[in-house]
Amino acid sequence: MSTVFGGIAEMVQSIDSDEPPLKAKLETLGRQLGAISLILCAWVFVIGVFVYGTPIEETLLTSISLAVSAIPEGLPAVLTITLALGVSAMARQRAIVRRLASVETLGSTTVICTDKTGTITKNEMTVTRLSLRGRQMDVTGTGYEPKGDFLEAGTKMSPLEDQGLTLALKIGALCNNVTLNDNNGWNIHGDPTDGALLVAATKAGITCGSQNETLLQEFSFDSSRKRMSTVYRRADGTRVSYVKGAPEEILMDSRAILDGGNPRSITEADLRDLEATMKNWAGEALRVIGLAYRELPRGDEDVGIEEAEKELTFVGLAGMIDPPREEVKEAIRVATQAGIRTMMLTGDHKITALAVAKQVGIITDEGEGRVAEGFEVESMNDEELDRLVENLRVCARVSPEHKMRIAQALRRKGEVVAMTG
Repeated sequence: MSTVFGGIAEMVQSIDSDEPPLKAKLETLGRQLGAISLILCAWVFVIGVFVYGTPIEETLLTSISLAVSAIPEGLPAVLTITLALGVSAMARQRAIVRRLASVETLGSTTVICTDKTGTITKNEMTVTRLSLRGRQMDVTGTGYEPKGDFLEAGTKMSPLEDQGLTLALKIGALCNNVTLNDNNGWNIHGDPTDGALLVAATKAGITCGSQNETLLQEFSFDSSRKRMSTVYRRADGTRVSYVKGAPEEILMDSRAILDGGNPRSITEADLRDLEATMKNWAGEALRVIGLAYRELPRGDEDVGIEEAEKELTFVGLAGMIDPPREEVKEAIRVATQAGIRTMMLTGDHKITALAVAKQVGIITDEGEGRVAEGFEVESMNDEELDRLVENLRVCARVSPEHKMRIAQALRRKGEVVAMTG
């Protein structure tokens, strides 16, 4: 369990399983029927013996027979048939259910906790915006086909003639482990965010094989660092670290910014401009990725993750769109009509998550429901978290641990929770 995936599996397995709502209801019904049967039997026995003078043995047998006849022997068969019909109906909707009781549990759900990327959205990322210091560019094209133009102020430009833009696209292509294929249509093998960056670079003619750089090390993305980095050796023997990830995290470790193709110290004005761009793009439901690099000393020894990802030179931002699935808005509307609250738990930026939540109907009015972030969940005790989830609709920048705590808080509040994504 030393891997991230293993840690998540261990965390899920540590949860105490509650009885399905159907089983709990049947046990309650059984106790109620038992109590009613005992009361009626005692009442019949008393009336038979003391009112009508029936012999005790005969009255006792009558009372016991009445108790036995009160047991609904056909109920298990009826329930099994009903649940099997439910499983069959769900199979026709392409939903396979392994346990019959799960059908009733789904029917009892009061809160749905869902991820955003790939669940609410199509998980088909496309880079549409790029931002360098003081400049913004649009990128045309859709999907994973590497065809499109780069426009600055509406005018077509050549990205390979722009040093800063070339470097930004190069970071996106080399800090990446996705492959792009043309097999009955263009598709990727790997993470869609990485795929979008690779496609954008390929549109400019930048590919991994064209850069004459050798990959030495890779530090994969994880939810605590919120970034990925790679270390390359150039043809002249120098080494460089390419880093991409959550912009606010990348900026915290940046000491310089690329301005006009040359690095200089980053200033408060730079940070304000970048923050404004990030906020504007997130408000348009764009996922925003920060791109940076660090020059490393020559050598053959391995580079530590701290050395690769600290004292960076910030290059720019990439904004990518991931459109919502067409059927999601109607599904959320139907769930709301059924009294089910839908909650989005995502690793994306708060403003991006809020914009998508409004698009699909999770939040329909300003001020409706609470929007929180993962660091708030982490700082709260169980009692504070229980109060938060009462009106929570969106939680951004969350990790698997945060999702687990939110689900447990909802269960403590008596909710039946379905988790997806």
